[in-house]
Amino acid sequence: TQVLYNIFIAFTQMHRYEEIEPVDALAGFARFFVVGLGGVLFGVAFGLASALATRFTRNVSAIEPLLVFMFGYLSYLSAETLYISGILAMTACAVTMKKYVEENVSQNSYTTIKYFMKMLSSVSETLIFVFMGVSTVGKNHEWNWAFICFTLLFCLIWRTLSVFALFYISNKFRTYPFTFKDQLIISYSGLRGASSFSLAFLLPVNLFPRKNLFITATLVVIYFTVFIQGITIGPLVRYLDVKKTNKKESINEEIHVRLMDHLKAGIEDICGHWSHYQLRDKFKKFDNKYLKKILIREHQPKSSIVSLYKKMEIKLAIEMAESGMKIPKPSTESLQGGRNHRAHRLSPAEVESMRDVLAHNLYQVRQRVRKPPTGAHRGQAENPLRYRSHGGRE
Repeated sequence: TQVLYNIFIAFTQMHRYEEIEPVDALAGFARFFVVGLGGVLFGVAFGLASALATRFTRNVSAIEPLLVFMFGYLSYLSAETLYISGILAMTACAVTMKKYVEENVSQNSYTTIKYFMKMLSSVSETLIFVFMGVSTVGKNHEWNWAFICFTLLFCLIWRTLSVFALFYISNKFRTYPFTFKDQLIISYSGLRGASSFSLAFLLPVNLFPRKNLFITATLVVIYFTVFIQGITIGPLVRYLDVKKTNKKESINEEIHVRLMDHLKAGIEDICGHWSHYQLRDKFKKFDNKYLKKILIREHQPKSSIVSLYKKMEIKLAIEMAESGMKIPKPSTESLQGGRNHRAHRLSPAEVESMRDVLAHNLYQVRQRVRKPPTGAHRGQAENPLRYRSHGGRE
């Protein structure tokens, strides 16, 4: 949206539409990719830099939140300075920080970052909507029934067409495609808010003499989508009986998901096909071999299942604390009859066995060193497809 906004601002600065040539339209189309990819690369670079910086903050953990906020804001400022997408840069930086910086910062710093960002988000949204309310009751409006009604109509039509077109393409690659009801609800629930109002308010008056008309039309679209569509979306979901998801992470589910991903990647290896499973597997190997050793403090090849379990337990404890629930303490009470008994102490052999089971997680199965085949079976192992095509004969 921001790229399209800047392109039309640049076209408007030409003053005469006769000056716009086909090469300008092609340059505007290419700018979408330059701005998008440039923003993502900037964000990833600053995210990696923040991970490297937080690797050495063990004894000065008080500055960890400051580093996170500083690198995130620097990614936005640097991208905007070079006229590329600052929003994409900040988003890519946050995704990169989630993977690496979270492993480096202490639990106190993580809690500080989380709640400060929640507070900052709430304050920013409140200020924007307060400013929007003040603009609504102001006298700087220009009303045009035709322009405003057609703007609202075209926004609804374009939202519906774009959603159905994108899902038509994505359903070709999904095991469980989105139903017509899902697509209808997603197209109906598109809410326009702070971004559209901010862009309309920032229009230069010298290029848009009827700027007040754009602001009025934007406010009408915002109020229609927020109040009319927002109020009716709940009854519409219940009327269409749309399937709701109540996804809650669990170790059991994560193990089965990784098992299926591992099996699909193995089948693709045998069949000679490539997909996102192969790419993800190769990136994980590269990540474990190089990136984590450089960016994560005292990186050790421990089980990712154990790391996931630790994160889920911390997340559950934070959610219970936020909701006011009492966090249960570890107990040795039996669940049968409520009788107390002493906890069974594990022997060193049992502890070592459990550690081995958790350490060799599913992602490391394909990386185990196996004894290479010898003799007549070497050719079959090296090229299973050729062996199969000859009916088992060499």
